[in-house]
Amino acid sequence: MVISGVLGGIASLLTPWHLIGNFYWALFGLVTAGAEMGNATVLKHIQFLSTYNGKAVFYFYLGSAMLERGHDSMFSFVTGVFMMVNGLLNGFIGCSRKRDGRPDVVDVPQGGAP
Repeated sequence: MVISGVLGGIASLLTPWHLIGNFYWALFGLVTAGAEMGNATVLKHIQFLSTYNGKAVFYFYLGSAMLERGHDSMFSFVTGVFMMVNGLLNGFIGCSRKRDGRPDVVDVPQGGAP
């Protein structure tokens, strides 16, 4: 998503609405990468990404929004499908963890990223 946002931003310098949209895609990509790497700063400020179900909803939203954008390029379509599948898998993991008694929380390091 970061690549899509940056490349799309460079390609759309003459259309400000596309530039703003591509800025948000790059930002969402960085937030996603930070959450997946367990960055304490990201998980502290966006707490719903510290649960599997929170990630599931966020990733499914990003994937569906990328699919809407998929008419622009095949890369956006493939990224959207990947993010939606990732969201579904996170949701399945979150639901199965609750059933077997384990908490639906990702371990967040205290004190920052290594």
